[in-house]
Parts: sequence; structure tokens; C-alpha cells
Amino acid sequence: MENRHYFLIIISTMVLSGSNLFAQQNISPTTQRAIIVNGDTIPVVALRDVWVFPPYKFKNNKEEENYWRMVRDVKRTMPYAKMIYSTLIETYEFIETLPNDKARQAHLKRMEKELFETYKPV
Repeated sequence: MENRHYFLIIISTMVLSGSNLFAQQNISPTTQRAIIVNGDTIPVVALRDVWVFPPYKFKNNKEEENYWRMVRDVKRTMPYAKMIYSTLIETYEFIETLPNDKARQAHLKRMEKELFETYKPV
């Protein structure tokens, strides 16, 4: 009896998921580019540039520790910096519409306070 229930659950899951059962999706031929050279079809793919730098040579262990500490700190703070940057861009666009310096300064103080309340605990 229990096997029958499991079988019904599996079948109903397969029926409800419908199109998700296929391992690959069909890609329309219009989305891919190709050129024909001497009867051969060669796909054309645009790749981004890749920069490869030689490994950095540290003078001593202390310099290496400082470097990796900085890398760690940048990785932690970069997402917050990007969010705050977008907020600042919106704020400066709004500030341009304000009539005088007093209103602009008040708005900047209010935004600064909100940003600190939002991101300081994190």
C-alpha cells in the first residue's frame, strides 16, 4: 500500500512539473550566430577580454598578511558600497530639483542618517 502512495506522488509530481522534465531546452537557431566558410559552419561567439596578471611578489610575510586582509575587507564591503553608490546617485538627482541650499543640506543629513541606520548594524 505504501509503495502505491509513493508511486502516485512521483507520478503526480511529474505531471505537475510538465515542461521541467526535459534535461535541455531547445534554443532557437536565430539566437546563435554563425558564418559559413568553404561549406563549413563556424559559430561566432563574442567573448569578454580576460586579463591575466603575474603572481604578486611580497617583500615579507607582514606585507602578504596586510594584502590578504585588504582583499578580505574589500570583498566584504564592496556589495554595500555598490548599494550606497546607487542610493547616492538617486539622492543627487533629487537634490538638483530642490530650490535652495538649506533644503539640500537637510535632505543630505536625512539620507545620511537613514543610510547609517540601515547599514551600520551590518
